[in-house]
Amino acid sequence: AVLARTHRPARCRRLGTWRRPGCIMHEQDSDQEEVSSSGDETRGAKSSPSLEVSSSDEETVVGALEESGFLITDAVAKIDIPNTRNLAHMIGEANAKARGQGRHRAACLSHFFLALSVGFWVMVFGLPLYHLRFYYTLFGQRGSVIHKVAEEFNESRHSGKTFANGVQMDNLLLTCASLDVGKMRNTAPDGHYPKLESWNGNMLEWNKSKRGDIWCGYFPGSFLLNWPNVAQFIIFSVYKNTGTTINLAFQGIVGTAMAGLNVEFMIRLFPHGASGHNCLYKADGVQDNQWNVLWYVRKRGWYQKQCTSRGEAIRYYNDADKGGLKARGVFGPDGKIVPSLTWSRTDAWNQKLDARYQDLQSEDCEPGTIVYKDPNYAAYGEIACLVDVALVLLLFLISKSSRNTIMFGMSWHVTWMMSFMNPSVGVLNDDDGDVMGWLGFLSADVVVVFFTTLIGAVFAIVATLIPRMGLLNTSKLHDDSVAVTHRITTVWSECTLYFLGGERSPRRFQLEKQINSIEELSADVRDHVDGAWWETFDFGSWGNRRYLLQLFDAHAAEIRNILQVVKKCVLSETFKGDHNRFMESVQSQVHELVAVTAALMWLCMQAASDGVVDALEAEQIAAQVEVVVEKEAA
Repeated sequence: AVLARTHRPARCRRLGTWRRPGCIMHEQDSDQEEVSSSGDETRGAKSSPSLEVSSSDEETVVGALEESGFLITDAVAKIDIPNTRNLAHMIGEANAKARGQGRHRAACLSHFFLALSVGFWVMVFGLPLYHLRFYYTLFGQRGSVIHKVAEEFNESRHSGKTFANGVQMDNLLLTCASLDVGKMRNTAPDGHYPKLESWNGNMLEWNKSKRGDIWCGYFPGSFLLNWPNVAQFIIFSVYKNTGTTINLAFQGIVGTAMAGLNVEFMIRLFPHGASGHNCLYKADGVQDNQWNVLWYVRKRGWYQKQCTSRGEAIRYYNDADKGGLKARGVFGPDGKIVPSLTWSRTDAWNQKLDARYQDLQSEDCEPGTIVYKDPNYAAYGEIACLVDVALVLLLFLISKSSRNTIMFGMSWHVTWMMSFMNPSVGVLNDDDGDVMGWLGFLSADVVVVFFTTLIGAVFAIVATLIPRMGLLNTSKLHDDSVAVTHRITTVWSECTLYFLGGERSPRRFQLEKQINSIEELSADVRDHVDGAWWETFDFGSWGNRRYLLQLFDAHAAEIRNILQVVKKCVLSETFKGDHNRFMESVQSQVHELVAVTAALMWLCMQAASDGVVDALEAEQIAAQVEVVVEKEAA
């Protein structure tokens, strides 16, 4: 009744295929056909079959209500309830579903297939990490399994025997640098350290089996470390249905973005972060008995390691070659470079290596202390970072944000700030002067994490759609409303019959359970209504439909609250005193009132089910409201 009164005066304004939610299609606004000579009227705005008003239909609303458990007396049968074939069929289907428990079985099957779908996509995105061929295809010849990749897919060992500086480097293994992608070729002559360049059509034919040609994958090396985030995000985003999954994915994206924005803010304050190195020499210039290894890796910057023996220094010297190496060298206890343990890509890099070591020697610091690249960080950076970590975590906790937003935001915030405050990591730099372009942008850890997060979000949603498992909330709204209407009207009828039964019986406990089940069903309906917003954003006809069914459910909630009072009455009624005599006196009127009220609720539900309350539906609802008011007065 409230639905009818609320929307009857409204007029539809056609904007393409969109209509204002809840508007009524009047004859001049709709695409209705003219009324035929038999009095039948077809609704052009409806997608369901035509609504035919006929008292001679084999399938009638009164008959369907009787099948639901209503006691249809002669007086009730004579009530002018709109006998619409669609509405009677809808009530009949609700009766069949209530008997067959199909709702629970369908939910169980959909969740089972959802679990299989999630497992499939997690397996797909996990393949590059635990299957060698997929690893090689996506990331190329790099990472912890590089030796196995080279042996399996590439004849990529260098053919030179001795380098120009006299260092023996037989069978040198080629590795892709962090930003190397696609087909790469070693253009360095024999006897020189390899120099990888992107292959192009002007070069000789590229062949992975050719010595010196290697494949560096479709993604930069930074994606290798963060690739598990795709599977992780799918697992933490998929839940129940499509709408809820979209909601959780959006929350995770927002949390990740907030953490990323905070790191970018800190980079503006401290461009190098906590990047630094250990002090090499004492302030008075006296050298310790130590070996120092220096090397530079593209995009990662300078590295320095203090060793206590020549053997340890050689081990770090050899391990420095992980791709993107520009220069490396070992300096002995006397402060001089070891000729047999030095290499640089060009003479310019050889000079940079010497200059770097001279800078380290001239530093006025105490051994064991850290020399920060950014003097501002050395002054107050650590305190500022600790305050930032605590403040951002506090803001997440008091923001009342959704759980996924807080979870992903706090997780990535702590992870990135730990790297930011790590002297051996800090902020990735570009000190070598190379032009990084879009690959350099993609290699940034924040960008890579956000990119893999988006991939995970997309396939989390796909997991709920393929294969088709009925997890779209928009497809459940109509069935939910039918189930709620059927449950409420049936419980009202059975409560009435109990009060007219004449004696107290265990039936009251069954009624209590049925009334409680309505609240459980309604909770699912609210979840589906809320989730449908994320699937439609209230656009188009689906948005109109969700809006009206949400309004219908809100008014049905008022009836559910009244049923809680009825439950108390059913449980406490003792059938003593004048109870039976009173119920006998109003028996006929009660049956009539319950029947016409149930018919009104079904009419309202049907009107809201397609997102448009047209003129014919409004008239039927208004007429039924008058009948209910009349029976209530009687």
